Amino acid sequence: MKSPVLCSTQPSPSKKPSQSTSPSLSPTQSPPIPPYELAYFCEKAEQDRHYHKKGTEIYTALEGKFIIEMNGIDFELSAGDTLLVNPLTVHLVKPLDGVKFLAQVLTVNCGGVSDKFKVGPSVVAVGMAALDITGQASSLLPGTSNVGKVRLEPGGVARNTAECLHRLGVSTRLVTVVGNDQFARIITGEMKEIGMDISGVIISDAHPTSVYHATLRGDGELVSAVADMQGCEQTHMREYVKRLAPFLKKAGYAFVDCNLGVDAMVGVCKACASEGVQVWIDPVSVTKSYRLVIATKAGATPTVVSPNIDEARAMVTMFSGGVRGTSVSVESRDRVATEVDTLTADELAQRLLQYYPNVIITSGAEDIVVATRSQLVHVPIPPLPAGEVVSVTGAGDSFNAGALASLCLGSDVFKAVQRGVKAAAASLRT
Repeated sequence: MKSPVLCSTQPSPSKKPSQSTSPSLSPTQSPPIPPYELAYFCEKAEQDRHYHKKGTEIYTALEGKFIIEMNGIDFELSAGDTLLVNPLTVHLVKPLDGVKFLAQVLTVNCGGVSDKFKVGPSVVAVGMAALDITGQASSLLPGTSNVGKVRLEPGGVARNTAECLHRLGVSTRLVTVVGNDQFARIITGEMKEIGMDISGVIISDAHPTSVYHATLRGDGELVSAVADMQGCEQTHMREYVKRLAPFLKKAGYAFVDCNLGVDAMVGVCKACASEGVQVWIDPVSVTKSYRLVIATKAGATPTVVSPNIDEARAMVTMFSGGVRGTSVSVESRDRVATEVDTLTADELAQRLLQYYPNVIITSGAEDIVVATRSQLVHVPIPPLPAGEVVSVTGAGDSFNAGALASLCLGSDVFKAVQRGVKAAAASLRT
């Protein structure tokens, strides 16, 4: 339990602030006083997890004690304690069992109900955190160095998705593995800087932090990439489940990427199922999509899978050719590959619905196919004007986060994908 953070000023509990007590100033002397509201509440008040885009709130405990959860961290307030809640901070007042309290909240820049945005269940992201090294040049000549720009920043499918969810106001935890090295300190340092919790990060002395090196053309399209991700893939399932378990009590969804090993993926899915947490799995790549098929055969039961069309073909091929233990039957895949190559995205989705209740298939700039066992819908991707695309890197992660945030608010999978499309479009411009 965290101690409350004291504000520099604390409204007096014995006297309600009033605009009449403020000095009278003309517009030429000072800007107008921002709108504010003072409210009182007790343990019987109805509470929900929410945030404000403009309003800043100052909570003061007058009698008794209670808890305020801020971005997933609990702060206990007793009589006389004051806590500042800044804009975009997801928070929830939580009474203690059998404990009465009286509190006041002063809201500065108050926007009323129009500035209150409810947040649904939290999300746990499980998978890759890496350091992304990205080189981009307007023209690329093989066999020599090219003039361009190089960026160094935290990445990884699960980490990127977790950050996007956090920035969207969704309470999010990241369970991942990093090495005991400088790259890891860059990743965790960036997370702490934006207020993300790092208690789910496993520090490994056995493997270095994962690194993803990408080369982009001037228009942002990927030319080639090299990934060194052995730490995430080789960490034992028990380590993931141990870090994951405390977060599942408050989670509604888990996002898992296929950088995990098969055993870890199965263990994570079973741990989530035991707590009623729904699982979304991103295959990540054609090669790693086979892990999802093997994990499914071994008992993993994701609610949502989101392959691109190449990954979907690989998965359908794998399911059609069969799995022997944890190894791929290459001969069987080759036998059905020609048939699968002729299937449309709609047909691929129908095949995958035999194994998963919700299937989302992306195909670059073409419509996204969203399928459940009762409905199949095409969600269009609005074209961006020429010159607005800065980089395609991270667009898929933003799509995942936007859709998951919508699911947390109670949307169905079709509306969730529409929100994901908007989030991806915003990412392409940055």
